[in-house]
Amino acid sequence: MMERKQSWNDLLTPARQDELEDLYQKVIGISSKELRTEEKPFFLKAAETRSAEQGISAEQLLATYSERLRNSTYPTADCLTTEEVQAFVSGKHLAEDRIQHVQNCEGCQNLLEAVEPSPETVLELMEDVRVIAARVSGRTRAVAAGSRQPNAEALHNLRAAALFHR
Repeated sequence: MMERKQSWNDLLTPARQDELEDLYQKVIGISSKELRTEEKPFFLKAAETRSAEQGISAEQLLATYSERLRNSTYPTADCLTTEEVQAFVSGKHLAEDRIQHVQNCEGCQNLLEAVEPSPETVLELMEDVRVIAARVSGRTRAVAAGSRQPNAEALHNLRAAALFHR
C-alpha cells in the first residue's frame, strides 16, 4: 500500500524546472523559453479564475489545495488501479465491489469524473476530427488522383475521412 501511495505522491510532487525543460525538449522539440508566450503560468490563471468564483484569493485557494493534498489519505489499497481507470475510460464496466468503493471514496469519484469528458467536449473533439479528416481527405484525393494506384496510407486516410462526413 505504501509503495502505491508513494507512486501517487511522486505524481503530486512539483517537478523541478530542469525536469520540465527536458520534457519540453523531448516532447515538443523546443525549449520552454521558446514556448512561453504568456507571462503567467496556466495553473495560476486557472487558480485566479476559480478563486474569483469562490470569492477568495488565488494564494488562499492554492494553499488550501496544497494542505488538502498533504493531509490526503488517497489513494488507499482499495482505490482504483490505473488499469481499472483505463478500462473504465475504454467503456468497460467496473465490477460491483469496485462501484461500491467508488460510491464511498471521494478521491476515486473525482478521478472518474475527471477522466470522463463532458458531452460538449466530445462534440468539440468530434468536430475537430471532422475538420482534420476533411483536410487530409482533400490532400489524399489529390495525391490518389495523380497516381494510378494510391498507396495504402492514402486509402486508409480516405476511409478515415469518410467516417466523419455528415
